[in-house]
Amino acid sequence: MSNGFVGLDTSLSNTGAYFGADDFAEIKGGKRRGSLRLSEMAQELEELLEGRNLHTAVIEGYAFGAKSRSHRLGEIGGALRVVLYRAGVRKFIEVPPTSLKKWATGFGTASKDDMVAAVLSKLGHLVPSHDVADAAMLYLAGQDEGFVRDKCTVEGG
Repeated sequence: MSNGFVGLDTSLSNTGAYFGADDFAEIKGGKRRGSLRLSEMAQELEELLEGRNLHTAVIEGYAFGAKSRSHRLGEIGGALRVVLYRAGVRKFIEVPPTSLKKWATGFGTASKDDMVAAVLSKLGHLVPSHDVADAAMLYLAGQDEGFVRDKCTVEGG
């Protein structure tokens, strides 16, 4: 199962979760909108977390350049953080997107395909989507104490 960590790449359309080894999932927003989408995605994460003994969530920081979507991204990020907290997570590591890309690939402007290649290189297997690739890299980066100390925002502990 998990070592207590989850990497979570939050998105309104497809949130990727990575728990280690070959343990990952996707929570799709689909065509749902507004409060219904937030509620159903939160419920799906809650079900996914059942029975897991998690203490740390490593989450990609918000992309502030996402025009007109920043409020909606904040809503899903907040809703999923509440679910994680209620499931027992007490440490949240927020990783800036460019810092994650640089850590994973050596380039802060890495493409989605570069991140998938980094997963293959670091883990030896592919994952089903770019979102799960980002979640896997978050999972790994969150366990690099030097990286977390120098590049991330940490809440709780």
